Amino acid sequence: MSTPTIVVVVRSYSTSFSKDTPKIDFDYSDELHLYVVSSLSPFKQYVSNILTTNPDQKKVFITDFCGYEDYFATMQFVSSLVDRETIVKTSNSIFPVAHAYYNKNDNSSTFEPGQFEFPLPFELITLCPDSQFHNLLSHASIQAQQILRVITLAHGGSLVCMDSDEIKKRLSSVDGLKILLSQIFYGKSVNDVTTFPQPIPVFDTKTSIRLLFPAGWDSWSKIKLLTTSKIYQESTQRLLRKDEDFQELLDLYGQVIQSDESSQEKMFSQLLSYLSSQSQTISTQDTSNEEIATSKTLSDFLKEITT
Repeated sequence: MSTPTIVVVVRSYSTSFSKDTPKIDFDYSDELHLYVVSSLSPFKQYVSNILTTNPDQKKVFITDFCGYEDYFATMQFVSSLVDRETIVKTSNSIFPVAHAYYNKNDNSSTFEPGQFEFPLPFELITLCPDSQFHNLLSHASIQAQQILRVITLAHGGSLVCMDSDEIKKRLSSVDGLKILLSQIFYGKSVNDVTTFPQPIPVFDTKTSIRLLFPAGWDSWSKIKLLTTSKIYQESTQRLLRKDEDFQELLDLYGQVIQSDESSQEKMFSQLLSYLSSQSQTISTQDTSNEEIATSKTLSDFLKEITT
């Protein structure tokens, strides 16, 4: 019998961002062991044990985006589990193989800037409910798509935007999760050949999966295409248009996930202030997307995630 794949789903980091009582739901099959964590903060040690025990066992970490602060806190936790000295050699990520496939390149170790900068020892899927994008072409929506794609790309993960109700259904059981993974992830055919999912780079309302950027497909040059429209070029809103913009965001993010306890709060503040300065400009033009902006209770949130 083959070893089951471990799948950890984190719905939020902070209890203040979750509507549920903190809990972990379990479901098992011969192929998958599923752990759905309502709030990561109270269960960090438990989840850490799951993700770091048996390093050769295949694991998938799915984080449910519900806001910048919460997402960054979750990614900081995940990154803290990584030994940067050995991660490149031990990473089980599909990214190098998938990157070679999508780019029709036999050299799977040649990456563009921003790709696989912070590899993880397990697969990462960032799951974003479509409710985050009420106005798809708004500045807030474009900004959120760019930020999530840049960060997921840096970890070598996949980014998926789905119907909100469908997410709840698929994450409630192993059977539902199998359906989800078959749609968005990598599998083996009957001939044991890896199959690669088809990207969905343009918002699609005809299916439950609105957007799909599979590991290995995305790049900064593709993310820039979001701002090529004239309405964004003439805007004073600071979106990611140049490599320097991407690098600035990635540098700030890297400081957050690699910070120690003594500097963690400062790094979080710098990154969230960077985003907040943009979100304030957005909110004066587009109030329908205020949920994507950073929280007004930043100081309270920082106290929770740094203690």
